[in-house]
Amino acid sequence: TGGLHGVGLHVVNALSKKLIAVVKHDGKIYYDIFEQGIPVSGLKTASDVSEIEKLGIKIQFPEHGAIIKFYPDPDIFETTEFSYETILARLTDLSYLNPQLTITFLDEASGRKDILHHEGGLIELVRHLSEGKEALMEPLYLKEEVDSHMVEFSLLYTTDVQETLMSFVNNISTPEGGTHVAGFHQGLSRAIQDYARSN
Repeated sequence: TGGLHGVGLHVVNALSKKLIAVVKHDGKIYYDIFEQGIPVSGLKTASDVSEIEKLGIKIQFPEHGAIIKFYPDPDIFETTEFSYETILARLTDLSYLNPQLTITFLDEASGRKDILHHEGGLIELVRHLSEGKEALMEPLYLKEEVDSHMVEFSLLYTTDVQETLMSFVNNISTPEGGTHVAGFHQGLSRAIQDYARSN
């Protein structure tokens, strides 16, 4: 999910013919079933993993975490077939942005499964984006709260003259940039100028 307050998951639920949410916490497994956005089961505690498997969830359950299985509503969508590669790219971005998460993406139709975990976060992402290029330094990284907003960035200079830039706000990609990107460029430019003047 992305955006403020996990609104993405609410939208998925509203647009799904059926959605099953399973959470494992403190050794207990809880689940809820929704149909067209409406709860139909109420929050239940599963006696064991076999009860979850009966719901059609055939994935090795983590020690703790959540599993969401949804069926897009064919009355809402023209097609209910999705591009595996498009979803994988989005989940890969999320795995870099949330290095504490391990994301398991399973396509039950094809049997394809990808496990995504990037403990290095943004530093690992900039290294990945610069593969095949000659790095001029180690990646710079900063994570800091400014005016009650968490700001995190990483950058790496290479011999390539073309800039590669990815930006996100609340886990949502902002390919057109925005004030956060303009402010970053302005601040970086000012810092380099100040350093050049004093040295």
